[in-house]
Amino acid sequence: MFAPANVMIQITRAPALDARYKVFAGCMEAEYGYYGVSHGQFLDTRPVRAIHNNHRSKRKGLPDEWYIYQLEDYALDDYGMLMGPLTTKPIRQSNFYRLLDEDELPSNFAKAVGEVRNFVSSGVVFSAEDHWHSRDFRPFFRSLTSRHMRPALDASEL
Repeated sequence: MFAPANVMIQITRAPALDARYKVFAGCMEAEYGYYGVSHGQFLDTRPVRAIHNNHRSKRKGLPDEWYIYQLEDYALDDYGMLMGPLTTKPIRQSNFYRLLDEDELPSNFAKAVGEVRNFVSSGVVFSAEDHWHSRDFRPFFRSLTSRHMRPALDASEL
């Protein structure tokens, strides 16, 4: 069993993005049953446009879902991508769905969240910035589970 503090230490000590990503993805898959994992590093989070245009990311798992995501160009209006680097607390994917159901999202975000809901059952988005001492980038992690899979643990238990 992974302890969150130990995982963050391993991620912090990892020498590069690929190694950090491997630790995180392995933990999320082994412990929580999340098979779709993405990791992003944001080089500038001041304007919203920079969040979408100035980042490096990696993805693993859920190839069909990522294909749909790219084909439909959901990245521009991906509320999780926007909130990941701006928040300090984990956000469950179900919170985005709740905002959608309560008609609390601007139309562009509502469309993307509604479409993604068709193939993503659950997930969690969180900033990892506090776990690095450098302020030259703002990393975030996101784990997702397809509608075809069930996570071993609800993201609220993270």
